[in-house]
Amino acid sequence: MSALNSVKRWLAQLKPNTSGQQLLAVHNGYCLWLGLIGFEGEEPQLLATGTSTAIDAVTAIGEARQQLSQQSSASLPRQLAFISTCALPALLDLPIEADKPRKTTEMESMISWELETQIADNNDLYALGAILVGRGLLTQSQRHETAVELEMRRVNGSGLARYGEVAIDLGLITNDQLQDSLLLQEKLAVTDAQLACGWQLQTLVSEDKTEHLWLAAGIDTRVRRQWYTGFAQNGLKLTGIVPLLGSMAPHAAKHSENGNVVVVEAHHDSVSTYRLEKSQLASFHQQPRQHNQSLAEQCYGIVVEQLRSDTEAVLLIDVTRTIDAAEAKETNSDSDIEELRSRLQREVQWLIPTDACCTLDQKKIVPDGVIAAFFGVATTTHKHALFAPEKKPVQLAQIPPREPPPPIWKNIELYRYGIPALLLLTVFVHGSYSVMQQRQLQQQLDTLDKKYKEQAQLNKQLNSISGAYKKTSDKLADLTAQATDAKNNLERLNNNVVRRTRLVPRLLRAISQSVTDRIMLDGIVEPRQKGKNSFNITAWAMDNASAAQFTERLQQLVSRLEYRVADPDIRSGIGRYGLNGYTIDLWIIPVNNDTDNKNSRGKKEA
Repeated sequence: MSALNSVKRWLAQLKPNTSGQQLLAVHNGYCLWLGLIGFEGEEPQLLATGTSTAIDAVTAIGEARQQLSQQSSASLPRQLAFISTCALPALLDLPIEADKPRKTTEMESMISWELETQIADNNDLYALGAILVGRGLLTQSQRHETAVELEMRRVNGSGLARYGEVAIDLGLITNDQLQDSLLLQEKLAVTDAQLACGWQLQTLVSEDKTEHLWLAAGIDTRVRRQWYTGFAQNGLKLTGIVPLLGSMAPHAAKHSENGNVVVVEAHHDSVSTYRLEKSQLASFHQQPRQHNQSLAEQCYGIVVEQLRSDTEAVLLIDVTRTIDAAEAKETNSDSDIEELRSRLQREVQWLIPTDACCTLDQKKIVPDGVIAAFFGVATTTHKHALFAPEKKPVQLAQIPPREPPPPIWKNIELYRYGIPALLLLTVFVHGSYSVMQQRQLQQQLDTLDKKYKEQAQLNKQLNSISGAYKKTSDKLADLTAQATDAKNNLERLNNNVVRRTRLVPRLLRAISQSVTDRIMLDGIVEPRQKGKNSFNITAWAMDNASAAQFTERLQQLVSRLEYRVADPDIRSGIGRYGLNGYTIDLWIIPVNNDTDNKNSRGKKEA
């Protein structure tokens, strides 16, 4: 029955999705979205989404799928396409005839060579600030504020300051969030990688000529393997990988009767602009995003270059509209539409309206770039696109989900040695199985005999155990009391360790904040003879005023920790570098110790 059930499940996976629903995944480098897409006629709809910012692919897919399952009562499709920013697109003019494409290895070699420069440029986009913004830990204004603070610190002499440390000091992120973001930065960077590529021919037909371009895409094989394994471990089958940049093209082409539009995709740190002519990609341009300029100012020039007389509309995508609604409201993103519309004298609109940037239940806001990617890829595989050639959408370059295995039937040695070896193996396995079965039966019989004898012996020992039980019970009670005392002692010890762990870093921070450029700290010692939790500090100052200022500043800071400066001794002396100055010798003692000392001194006098 188990074999029959396995066959039924396998046939169920091969059964087409009659409901028309599709499962898609979008990864923008910082966050993963799983989306369930349905169709009302020819129009796609976002039914449910799940999201995760986990760095590990298996964990992120599991979290997003769990959220998606909670929103959808029906079973989810088992197959899905993956839309990722790790896959890099390019529109190439390759020396290849359209009707005579090269072998797969040759095509991948040519495309990989063409993508080398783009890979280097793409790595520059994954700065730490961009990753923190992309993961929702910072806003663009906070990112700029951190960069300004970093520059001020470096100007003031803190040359070793780092962006992440400044963000932590400003209270914007935690150290764990910084470490996760740095780990993600390492994973996103592509260095000396072997690319897996996909390509799609784009045929541009005009009145006087026919031009052939190749829409190519490449992804690091290491990254592809990670995501393929992640989906497989979560029970999903990956059918292909599509670049996030340009994935909105099929949905954008539906906004024009003849498929002639210009699309501007504004992501966190890049702006991609491409032109569609009769549902074919005619040009593709990518540039870094300048946050000190409005979107209209930055993309106006490139849009003008891409416009043609038959271009019907300019469509915009800006992820900041939905990811950070507060900043989007401040910058008034609709003003970009109005400015471009007045300067270009063309129809300019958002590809995804603001009120559509959520699921059907109106509970979860999704970035418009993610929704457009969902709709674009879903449109290419929908039944209307498959069975209506006159409405064929833009064809995207899709990367295979894994390296294709070599064909078995081409291996002649398999037939020459495989069949005899299989026969011999069958005879050997059958004989071995028979011998193993005989040994197992004999072992079971011996085991039963042994257990019978042991059971008889145990029955004899049971009577003698009853007397020892009472003695053991009394001993157990004594051990329980001892364990309770040890537990109480351990709790007191843990409380002292926790207090000690919190106290020492705060004292060190107070001492470091008291030190100036005219003070040199020689040592911090914690001797036992002075008292519990007391510290002896030795330092050297260039002048008496700096030494006094150091003592007063230290007294102010340690008083917050219920400590005080005791026995300060400031004398003129020579420092470690042979310079004349003043040596400082003082104690930091708890305030409670001071009170205890006074009480004990009073008792002695009495």
